[in-house]
Amino acid sequence: VYFDIPRNMNYEDPTQDLYIHLKKGYQHLDGEQAVNLARFRNYPEGDIDRIAIQQKLLKELAKQTLKADNILKIPDLVEIISENVKTDIDINEMLWLANEAKNIPLSGIETDMVPGVASTVNSLSYWLPYENALLDLINNRYNPLDSPITINDISIVEFKANHEG
Repeated sequence: VYFDIPRNMNYEDPTQDLYIHLKKGYQHLDGEQAVNLARFRNYPEGDIDRIAIQQKLLKELAKQTLKADNILKIPDLVEIISENVKTDIDINEMLWLANEAKNIPLSGIETDMVPGVASTVNSLSYWLPYENALLDLINNRYNPLDSPITINDISIVEFKANHEG
């Protein structure tokens, strides 16, 4: 994927076998570099900036992948994905989804972030969702039902995002 990297990115964590070295500027990223861009964490605004980069990367990937000259490559791409991604979606479902994806206008691809606030508890970083704002987002953008989804209909899972120290 071609992508404009907003800043030089240098990060190493041998315990994760993670070595990220990307230079600022517009360039072609191979799969490993794209994953490293998505995993990079040292932004001024922390995970907020990281999520914004991930959203831009996914939109750019969709834009470049869903070009007309790639449509004939869909079966090959699905086969590669099925061999390299662990999922419970079988290859026929992947092919159907990929063929449906080509009909989505790029202007129709939108991303959202769970509304909330970052917090640190006992040296662990958390994203604490604002429940009412989350319900508004779910009901206004994603709920296909005639009745609203309530707090009793969803589960908010606590997830450890980072350990410092």
